Amino acid sequence: MPRISIITATYNRSEVLRYAIDSVRQQVYSDWEHIIIGDACTDDTHALVRSYGDPRLKFINRVENFGEQSGPNNDGLRLARGELVAYLNHDDLWFPDHLSSLAAHLDAVNADLVHAPLINVDVAGVAHCGITNDELRYDPSHFVPSSLWLLRRELAVGLEGWRPAREIDASNPSQDFLVRAWRRGKLIACAPHITALILASGGRPNAYLTHDASQHAALFSAMTAPDFREQLLTRMVLHGEREAAQLRRIAGSRRGVAQWAFDRLMIAARLHPDAVRNRLSGKPKGHWITYMRVFRGLSPSPIVSTKNETVD
Repeated sequence: MPRISIITATYNRSEVLRYAIDSVRQQVYSDWEHIIIGDACTDDTHALVRSYGDPRLKFINRVENFGEQSGPNNDGLRLARGELVAYLNHDDLWFPDHLSSLAAHLDAVNADLVHAPLINVDVAGVAHCGITNDELRYDPSHFVPSSLWLLRRELAVGLEGWRPAREIDASNPSQDFLVRAWRRGKLIACAPHITALILASGGRPNAYLTHDASQHAALFSAMTAPDFREQLLTRMVLHGEREAAQLRRIAGSRRGVAQWAFDRLMIAARLHPDAVRNRLSGKPKGHWITYMRVFRGLSPSPIVSTKNETVD
């Protein structure tokens, strides 16, 4: 059996999925299986996966559209055979050393889950970094997309997988997953090496309507260059210094200080700050996924499909 099971939830974006798959197949670490779960896809996703002729790739298409990734990810978890699990969103990209780097770090620190630092590339091509702390340990003030994770399968099974967006107060099911692991005292560590790029559809209006993969194609082609990460970090530093001046002004305001204090208080109470904010403001569970579906060019609610395909 493979040591690592990679799970990808996808819906009708084969034009970007191909680059996610290619980034998996270029991994230095080769002991993996890639389980791709279609959320009732109606495009050529099945044909794309089959075109590789790679027995390590498996495709299953759900009968009904779940409407977000928690359902397909749980389907993939039930099929996973590996000791470790990695998630890869269909619009994100891994550097060739992603799995090898995270697996080595997980073994070195004996963590339950490790993740790469967050580098998000926006629609204009500007890269932005996330945050961690001096200890390189997770807390709920950190936003860590699932494409950056490598975890022990027993952790995901123990948490009973992902909770649906419409059943949680937190905005994002992936962050709800991390918070639940954190509350159980699981060791969640940041590996100090950039190994992935996030190209979230949440920052790309009508991404499901335009089917534009030009940015993915350009980045995937550039990522194999030896000096690409250095160039990326240089651009981030030059851009980040301009952003930092603005952030310092915000952080020094009363509102910024109050928000920081609130976040630290909630974390000390073992609560997710965003989930508490959402509840206090009266936002219904699942409000985030409804908004994001419309922003991305989808209907507000999932669409039932009669199309069903099995493991390829």
